Amino acid sequence: AEIASGDIPANWEWMRTLLAPAIALDVRSEDDVREMLEIGQFHALRVCEGGDGVIVYEIADGPRGLTMFIPYIAGKLEGGPKERLRKMVQMERAFAAVAKAAGCVEMKGGGRNWHHVLAGWVADGGPDVSIRKAI
Repeated sequence: AEIASGDIPANWEWMRTLLAPAIALDVRSEDDVREMLEIGQFHALRVCEGGDGVIVYEIADGPRGLTMFIPYIAGKLEGGPKERLRKMVQMERAFAAVAKAAGCVEMKGGGRNWHHVLAGWVADGGPDVSIRKAI
């Protein structure tokens, strides 16, 4: 479910707990991410089925057109490898639906070579293990 920018302060503590390890690997600080969420530059989706997670994204112009940029996905998934993969696919479908509804032509993210696991994602080059998927 989408977390409105006005609801970020009330949700920040659980979000920060999940996002902190990913933010620590980035140039942005936790305060930067919170501010970007509160002013509406970044948006957040809460994922709860079989775990607890948050997806932070931005909709902006990219090289191929309107793009959903996903700087952070964090959370805890329960179950074995096949069950976790099933839940990851469900999450991917959820944020793909948001991207499509916003008029995006692709999604971009990075971090762990997820293109080897999730169908339709391809490596996008660069040192930051970026990946993309056309919508």
